[in-house]
Amino acid sequence: MATTQDSQFCNMPAFDTPHASYQKQAYIDLGNGVGIYDVQDFIHTYPELAKQHIKLSSNFDDSLTRAYVLYVPINTVVEAVVTLPVTWSKRFQKNDVYIIVASQAAITVQHDLLGKSINNIVCIIQSNAHLTLLQNNKHAQAAYNSIISFGKKQSVFSMYGWYACSTHTRIETVLQEQHAQSDVRIGYLGKKNQTCWVKTVQYHQAAHTQSTSLIKGILYDRSQARHLGMIEIDESAQQVVASQHNKFILMHDDAQAYAEPSLKVLANDVQCAHGSAIGSFDDEQLLYMLARGLNRQDAIALLEKAFFLGVLKKPS
Repeated sequence: MATTQDSQFCNMPAFDTPHASYQKQAYIDLGNGVGIYDVQDFIHTYPELAKQHIKLSSNFDDSLTRAYVLYVPINTVVEAVVTLPVTWSKRFQKNDVYIIVASQAAITVQHDLLGKSINNIVCIIQSNAHLTLLQNNKHAQAAYNSIISFGKKQSVFSMYGWYACSTHTRIETVLQEQHAQSDVRIGYLGKKNQTCWVKTVQYHQAAHTQSTSLIKGILYDRSQARHLGMIEIDESAQQVVASQHNKFILMHDDAQAYAEPSLKVLANDVQCAHGSAIGSFDDEQLLYMLARGLNRQDAIALLEKAFFLGVLKKPS
């Protein structure tokens, strides 16, 4: 299936402006049947789909007044990166989002974090569908995220997150049917007194599923990072391949990192790996670059860039 590499953004209008009350906008047409719906409008337009999926999340506001749905119909490949619209509740960016990708469809979605951000995102990925979610700190002061994906047969969910603010994030991938895949990669740059709390859950409900989780962070000053990782495999989910790893670089003595990888495996024919590493940059590498004319600031910047390779993904 074609992947979405086009750098052209579909710039959606915000539902409202910062610090103002929410104004309902029922539908944004992205072409080829792809659209962003107010949740109540989606329920009216696609009652069967809504009956199956809208009930999956318990994190949304009871009234669902600010929720919206991004829907990609069957056999539709969206080549441009779609940027999610922004809703505001008083002084907070508040996004309650369902992303539904039908069978044989593919889309890349950009979600920018602004100000103080609270986000609940539910991703439903049908058979042979692909969803890539790019979540990017963009002048955010603090971010609170709950992201959950449900993958059907041969579906692919990829998430690339970049945080440079205090953040509290839970990411759960549920692989419901055979040959579903998920790949979660998070990069974090902490400074001053910022804190990063990330919990990942890779839940395998079916055989022949695959999942990866990779968390990397560089911590300056008195910043802190904490990663709680869980791989859970049901008894019937044989021949699963799953891994979770985290790596943190401490740039100052007062910086702190904590990692707790864990496994809950009921099947007996699986391949699981987990690991954690906390340390500092290699002094020999730094001296090597200084000896070849780089100043210390540029040398550290180059080491940071190399460290985050494999984690960050931006539209090319």
